[in-house]
Amino acid sequence: MAENNGEEFKNWLLSKGIRFETSAPYTPEQNGVSERANRTIVEGGWCILHAKHLPIELWAEAIAYTVYTRNRVISKTSPVTPFQRWYGTKPNISNLRIFGSAAFIHVPKVERKKLEPKSIKSYFIGYCLTQKAYRFWIPTTGKIKISRDVIFNEELVHTENPMPRRESRDILNLLTNQTNFPVSTSTTDRESLNPSSPSPVDTPDADLHNQDAIQSDESEHSDEADPDEPEVPEPESPNQPEEDTQNSS
Repeated sequence: MAENNGEEFKNWLLSKGIRFETSAPYTPEQNGVSERANRTIVEGGWCILHAKHLPIELWAEAIAYTVYTRNRVISKTSPVTPFQRWYGTKPNISNLRIFGSAAFIHVPKVERKKLEPKSIKSYFIGYCLTQKAYRFWIPTTGKIKISRDVIFNEELVHTENPMPRRESRDILNLLTNQTNFPVSTSTTDRESLNPSSPSPVDTPDADLHNQDAIQSDESEHSDEADPDEPEVPEPESPNQPEEDTQNSS
């Protein structure tokens, strides 16, 4: 295209009865079909990459996996897959695997010593287009390895999340710069973060209330007669008061 200003390509289009047109500068809206396809592919790769918690550096592998899969499935507009339209035969989908699933690659004898493990844990990231094999990412080394001798475990995925989720309470504390106190009204949370703060049962009013309750209980018990103690007779009052005695004298 760069040589001769693309004249050879234009002549080939004219020979096929195709009119060559270009879009206006900075106007991708005029190429809507390609833009929509790019958005579908990019968002598909973005979803599987983040759903499996894989690093962003594998974005090219995720997009290639998305294109490979879309070329082998049907859509609403076409009951025939793009692969069948291009090659004229139905694709073989027996080799399709889940992106990001765990896999154990066999290590050949020439690459390991006698007592070293015979397999390496890795994660499936796509298909090799030049060989009949799969592509795997090894997290311990950060390298990509191509192999066909592998055992898949599609229920096991990469669990290390590079962007850990925060609780809503932690996010609110981070925004308000109040990391020492939680945004909660529960007594358990207050005591766990600030043990020196008095709890409702340790306040002075509560202590006074407890002392009053103890005194009332003691007074009630003191009024009751003890059956084991002997009865003390009450003192007898004089027959006549002192004033009456003086008047009689």
